[in-house]
Amino acid sequence: MKKSLSIALPKQGQKWFPRRMLFQRSMVAPFLPDKDRYNIVCHNTRYNKAEIDKTLGKGAVRFSIIRDPVNVFESYYKYYKIENRIRVNLTTFYEDPSHYFYLLLKSKSLDLPARNPMMYDFGLEVSDFDNRTVIEGKLKSIEKEFDLLMIAKHFDESMILLQQLLCCALNDVVGFKINSRFDNLKEIMNDSLKQKIREWNWADQLLYERFHRIFYTKVQRHGTSKMSKAVSQLQREREKYKARCVEGVRVRNIGEMAKTGVSAKILIYNGNSSDHECQLLLNPGALTWNHMSTIDRKE
Repeated sequence: MKKSLSIALPKQGQKWFPRRMLFQRSMVAPFLPDKDRYNIVCHNTRYNKAEIDKTLGKGAVRFSIIRDPVNVFESYYKYYKIENRIRVNLTTFYEDPSHYFYLLLKSKSLDLPARNPMMYDFGLEVSDFDNRTVIEGKLKSIEKEFDLLMIAKHFDESMILLQQLLCCALNDVVGFKINSRFDNLKEIMNDSLKQKIREWNWADQLLYERFHRIFYTKVQRHGTSKMSKAVSQLQREREKYKARCVEGVRVRNIGEMAKTGVSAKILIYNGNSSDHECQLLLNPGALTWNHMSTIDRKE
């Protein structure tokens, strides 16, 4: 925002781009004429290269972040209250995942399928979830079209690689972990269940393994000693922002904030209300997008 870059936002009245279809330029609020290009698209959406090309300017850097498929699915199961929807817990779901998957799919009640949610967001269709040829082709396309896939488990290292890629200042990549669940609210899974999750979400597993290797190679090229020093510097910078911005924390249920059909008790920061930068840094995504949308409409 401080660099006056244009950001592609959902149309008025929508917090997010629709997830049941691939991204389209027509989903974007018309702050700019159709012939013009935005500087930033930064939302949960289903990747569609042709339509992203219509939205972003030439030479735009493309990056995303991925997580271990086991953690993704456990979070998904809790967030979308799957147990309440089909009356089975996570362990029972994996006794017959195909049956419950198609039960949920038939209900049309979810914007993300109960299988391979990461690859789905990268544009893989449900009908291709068992097509290895299509999946391998999609992985090659992602590697070709994206400059960086960050790894959530190695978030600080990811931020350093992103800083290098964007040629920006260190404080431009300082961030806090918001909307995160407490560990004691996460499912305890044994090795057998974890393996079943990996096998069922095998396209996501291929994605994670491939780009985890690529990520490791990028860290090695950066230099492990240099990376370690940069991460320490980033953590010190984050502590400075924490001292300046964070006045306390609280727990909140997502269901209290909106009737979304989802549920999770998450960590929320109480920020310094007199510091505009702090508010933007600590606000949940939806509030930040609303703020940006208001600015764009005024302009």
